[in-house]
Amino acid sequence: MGLYNEEVYNKANINNRNFLDDYILELKSRGLSEGTIKQYKNDLRGYICWIYNNQNDMFLLDLKRRDFRNFILYLQEMELSNARINRFQSSIRGALEYALLDDDDYPEYIQNPMARIKSLDSKAVVKEVVFLEDKQVTFLLNYLLKSKQYQKALYLSLSYDSCGRRSEIYSVTKDGFLTEGVYKTLPVKGKGGKVFPLHYSNTTKDIAKLYLEARGNDSVDSLWINERGKEKRQISKNMLYLHAVSLRSILEAEYNKDIPMTSHSIRHFGLQNYQDGTHSALKFMGKDKLELDMLKILAHHSNISTTEGYLKNVDNDLLDDLFQG
Repeated sequence: MGLYNEEVYNKANINNRNFLDDYILELKSRGLSEGTIKQYKNDLRGYICWIYNNQNDMFLLDLKRRDFRNFILYLQEMELSNARINRFQSSIRGALEYALLDDDDYPEYIQNPMARIKSLDSKAVVKEVVFLEDKQVTFLLNYLLKSKQYQKALYLSLSYDSCGRRSEIYSVTKDGFLTEGVYKTLPVKGKGGKVFPLHYSNTTKDIAKLYLEARGNDSVDSLWINERGKEKRQISKNMLYLHAVSLRSILEAEYNKDIPMTSHSIRHFGLQNYQDGTHSALKFMGKDKLELDMLKILAHHSNISTTEGYLKNVDNDLLDDLFQG
């Protein structure tokens, strides 16, 4: 049975097609095989066509549990095998889990309705969390500054200092960075409709000065623009993701191993290093480290348990200390 139709897909909701492009980019960054990525892509393109024909071309992330259940019932009525239906479920569930976990891109998405729909094989894709040490972040910043990649350096430094989500970082404008004594951005919109500025250290401010001086005068308000060509314009949010992924090759050349960091990784290791007392911005703050309640505020989390989930699990280390003999 073929759900995918090229003509239909090209007319389908642009938000669904953009979401699929984002997800495929994420799968590539995880190092999945071309065959596996093709499977996910084919399944999801077919489902997007089905949404166009049967669910008023709604945005995938606006669909409810009953909508996904109706699709599964349709597949059963078409007498597909359980294995084939489970594959569809797995593809859709994985895409929704990506939207749920990566609150950089989809901050309003707070629940995966597919999580409660059982299947014969409900294994979820596990996303590896990368924690860089402060000295590794410093190495990256020095490398980028030495090679005059100021925009990437600013993106990394601002993300590392503020622990902001990528969607929040993307919303930052260039205004205010050159104001003496000010170490925060203009307010941005965060998850759940919250509005707040992102705070940063003197390191980020110094990099911003280098970047804006090299950038020169233009009429684009966004902090992030294309750096090639005569006409300056804001880059896509995907480009910030690619900025982060591009750092992997620099790390691999220096440390002789693949460190699969993404834009969301920066949020994890930023918070972790603040807690460990190793974050370079702590000296600027005059602090030895940040406690969990302050990390919650910095991350703009509604629940402290969410903040805990961003940090390393040290339970086994604590037990080792108790039973040293």
